[in-house]
Amino acid sequence: MKKHKMPRMGHYLSATALGSILTISAMQTATAQEDEAQADDRRMNTVVVTAGRRAQDVTEIPYNITALGSDAIDQSGVQSIEDLSQQIPNLVVTNSGPQFLGAQRQIMRGLNASPAERRGVAFEQNPVSTYLGNAPYANFFQISDVERVEVLRGPQGTLYGAGALGGAIRIIPTEPVLGKFEGEVSGKIGMLEHSSDLDKGVNGLLNIPLGEKAAVRISGGYADTAGFIDQFGIWKREGGGPLGSPILEDPANPLTSPAVSYNEKDINSAESTDVRIALRWAPNDWFDATLSHNLSRSDGFGPYFATPAYDGGPDALIPSVVYPDTGDFEVVSRSTQPYYRDSDMTALDASVDLGFATVSSTTSRFTTDGKSIWEGTWGVLALPAAYLPYYMGIPANPRFNVNQRFDDENEVFTQEIRLVSNGEGRFDYILGAFYQKEDYTSTWYGFSPGQFEYNNLPGVSVISYPLESENTRFWTVGGTNKFTDKSIFGELTWHASDRLDLTFGARAFKQTLDREADNTVVHFGIYENVKNSSDASDVKFKFNSTYEYAEDHRAYFTFSQGFRRGGANAFSLSGFLREPEALLSYDPDSVDNFEVGLKGRFLNGWTYTADVFLAKWHDPQIGGFTAVNFWPVVFNGKEAESKGVEFEVSGNLTEKLSLSAGYSYTEAKLTEDFCVPSGAGTGDPADDIACAINGVDGAPLPSAPKSSGTVTLNYRTPVGSDFLTASLNGNYKGSSFQTLPTSGARYIKNPDYWLFNAYLGWEHGSYTTSVYARNLLDERVIYSTNTRITPYAPLDLYETIGRPRSVGVEIAYKW
Repeated sequence: MKKHKMPRMGHYLSATALGSILTISAMQTATAQEDEAQADDRRMNTVVVTAGRRAQDVTEIPYNITALGSDAIDQSGVQSIEDLSQQIPNLVVTNSGPQFLGAQRQIMRGLNASPAERRGVAFEQNPVSTYLGNAPYANFFQISDVERVEVLRGPQGTLYGAGALGGAIRIIPTEPVLGKFEGEVSGKIGMLEHSSDLDKGVNGLLNIPLGEKAAVRISGGYADTAGFIDQFGIWKREGGGPLGSPILEDPANPLTSPAVSYNEKDINSAESTDVRIALRWAPNDWFDATLSHNLSRSDGFGPYFATPAYDGGPDALIPSVVYPDTGDFEVVSRSTQPYYRDSDMTALDASVDLGFATVSSTTSRFTTDGKSIWEGTWGVLALPAAYLPYYMGIPANPRFNVNQRFDDENEVFTQEIRLVSNGEGRFDYILGAFYQKEDYTSTWYGFSPGQFEYNNLPGVSVISYPLESENTRFWTVGGTNKFTDKSIFGELTWHASDRLDLTFGARAFKQTLDREADNTVVHFGIYENVKNSSDASDVKFKFNSTYEYAEDHRAYFTFSQGFRRGGANAFSLSGFLREPEALLSYDPDSVDNFEVGLKGRFLNGWTYTADVFLAKWHDPQIGGFTAVNFWPVVFNGKEAESKGVEFEVSGNLTEKLSLSAGYSYTEAKLTEDFCVPSGAGTGDPADDIACAINGVDGAPLPSAPKSSGTVTLNYRTPVGSDFLTASLNGNYKGSSFQTLPTSGARYIKNPDYWLFNAYLGWEHGSYTTSVYARNLLDERVIYSTNTRITPYAPLDLYETIGRPRSVGVEIAYKW
């Protein structure tokens, strides 16, 4: 039986290959005699990953996995999982700007049925698990000072549990280095197209040995990110914040006077601070432990909205106010829209080498706290006409405005223990137990600043219940979820021969959810408290066979399952705004995945992966809104599937030039009709709409481009005693639908795009001076568009767009 001892290294691996079949065919004619140069190439292109909970050469993992090393991450400008998605085919991140990070979802292989445009937070569990080291919830932290990032495609339910429906992403931080004092400081400044501001940032790290057995590593950074959206028609408000009452142009005529307004350029700026502190203790050769703390702080204004289709004109409520024609990076909105998010994670990783196996423990505590405000005036005005007098008064308030705020707090404790065999026998095994406890609170508020004062003017009548004077809060919807997960899992690999491996895996789990929610809608006299709970238990399985048909070349078949937990919604059960009780809960969903692939390494060090997959998705969870009252809910569809092919290749074209490239083709669609009920806005259960929201067999799944690809060229050469490094990266995402086709929303297909990044660095001793360009061709990328049908288009046809071209210089010093 052949075993490989692989070194730990953060060497760059890309994954993916457009046109790779011809390249692989040509390589198969390489000589079987491996000279020393070829052996060096093989070693240099060996990448070790720990996705299977033990160190393995990436070409031995029996499913499609991509690993990016620290050099590739730095040169391509990856700082977040959103950036990472631009380097990985078949990975999509729904994006409504950093303001709505809590609503961001990662999608792999098209397994998503929720709309791309999400505000506040998304209620259903992420369909892709994200980890920082061995602890979940990494997507709230920046990608910096990392050894590598591993992207595991396909369901990973046995080893990674709930949420690994489409795959998993692991950010592997650089551990403190024993016996070595080292550090780095860097600063950068950049120009942003369509902006008069500058991007600025500083980063640093320090590795300090504490004797021979311990070390501490501190890394962190601060970024001041320039805005590029110009906003028109912002109202001046009492107290200066977005929830203050508007200041009138003509206080003597409060019934008709417009608000004082102003414009602001580059409004969507942001600041962020990220710090990681890690303490490692390894007193002997059989015990190793690392205690780490990560924090992330971000705040700014957003979102990344523009309304290029709006040609200007009078305000719909105050015709005397006229707005200009807005362009590609301009928007009309009554309010500033600030946000902030604070996230912390403390984790303890410890391992004990028992000789025959290693016992590992990961304990983590994660917290995040976020608030975001966005304007929702036009959406409220699109509610049924019978509602509007309750909100606007009679006559209607000409300064009616709605600012919505979403608050969320999440505290998660996890404990995992694993026993992993040493890989030296005929059988290998992984045994583990997992416990998670989560307390999650989210609240959605609606405010109409100034409405209380307007309702009390002479000549104004109201038909609603009295408003609260403080902030004139319209509604409060939200509550607390208490969730627990208890799991045991294991995998057993039988090395049936020197070339054939068979793996069997399973995970048994029991989950409980308790939900308590408050629903307050002042206008309609609704004050409700709703409680419900749900339990789920199941077993998920995995089978894999891997055959090494030639040295370092393998064929594999994998059957794997993934799942997400169920949950509960919160909404009014009475009055105009009532929704049917059938929507109060939604069920878990699951995936059965079948995958056949080839992967390996040639004598000259080139690596490749090719696979075909079919994923059958049962009871897909869909986040959305009810049809009439527009309450946020999650519901289940019936059946869906995703199928496709993926190619990956990487290696050295010459001694100084390397290539990595890849391509994926995916078809993701519903395979069975479904319909979901909704209230009718009358308060009468007899009027409920049985199929208010529906899905049709064959409808493409949202945010699932059929084609995606990436290609990267890296060049490195000595220049005297210095080194010159250059990198060019291009990534392509095909067009994709933004939502399932329903009668209550526009059916929008967002266009495809290419994004290019470039890097040029000069290393002179301890100094590195580099120039970079992100979005080199200044592509205007549309991530999502407001899909709701209202009478106010195109004023409310918000497009969420990506950052334009940024070009900058960075200077770093290492010791």
